[in-house]
Order: sequence, then C-alpha cells, then structure tokens
Amino acid sequence: MNFERYFRSHLVREMPVVRRWSYVLCRNPSLAEDMMQETLVKAWANRSSFARGTNMRAWLYRILRNTYFNHLRQRRREVPDPDGALTAMLRVPAAQTGKIELREVTEAMQDLSPAQREAMILIGAQGMSYKQVARLQRVNIGTVKSRLARARQAVARMMGYDSVSSRGDTFGDMQSRH
Repeated sequence: MNFERYFRSHLVREMPVVRRWSYVLCRNPSLAEDMMQETLVKAWANRSSFARGTNMRAWLYRILRNTYFNHLRQRRREVPDPDGALTAMLRVPAAQTGKIELREVTEAMQDLSPAQREAMILIGAQGMSYKQVARLQRVNIGTVKSRLARARQAVARMMGYDSVSSRGDTFGDMQSRH
C-alpha cells in the first residue's frame, strides 16, 4: 500500500477519536469542531513528517493539543469588546476616494481603442517614453502623441472634466516622458 493511501486510511480511522478529544479539551462544540478540522488540515499538510508504523493517534493528539494551546494564547492577547465601543474608537476613516477615482479611470479607459489604452498605460503608468512606445507599437512618435492626447481627452470627458492640459494634469502625476 502506498504511503498516501496508508496515511489517509489511518487518518480517517482516527477522526472520531480526534473529535472526542477536541470536545474534551474545548468544552465548546463549535470551537471543538474548528479545532478538529484545523488538526486534520495540519496533519494532512505535514503528512510527510509522519513515519509509517508510528502511533498516528498520539501524533494527532499532539497536533490537536498544540493547536488548542496556540488558540488559547491568541485569545489571551485579545481585548474583549462585545459592544464594539473600543473598535469604534480605533477606526480611521477610509481613504476610498483614490480607489474610487482609480476605478472610474479604469472604467473610462475600457471605452478607448486598444492602441490608445496601451499608449496611455505604457506612458502614464509604466513611465515609458514616446520613443519606446513608438518602437513597441511600430508607429511614428507623432502617432503615439496623438493617441495619448486623444485618450486623455476621452477619459477626461468620460469622467466629467472640461478639458485636459497637454501634460495630462487632470489625472494627477501622469506626466509623459519625452
């Protein structure tokens, strides 16, 4: 019998015992189930450290016991906050405007032609020069400049801006490098 099959059959055979031990240790059915599952996951993940012929039950009990004690140590460091008052004091207002603006720009860029979108990403986000993008896209530098300008104008329009400067200041620090 290969090792995987051997290990799996012995692990399955010991599951009811692990469940009982877990209930005895935890005295909480929900926590006991969690501990049992975590023990089985750890056992499976570390099956290569198990030597065939050794006592699987003792090995699993040691994993369960260590898992349970680690859980207790973690709980000791937790601060009880049943009504959420402490958590409310620690909260920092989320700075989501940047994420929202990025999502809006990303959505607006989806309506661009693939060539315009590529030019905008390569120059604006990747910091490539017009010359590098022209070589990559196999077009003249003037074509790259035109694509970028049109892309910027289209995105600015879609986002509700009236205009965009030649440097692209509407989008923050999206300067193109020559």
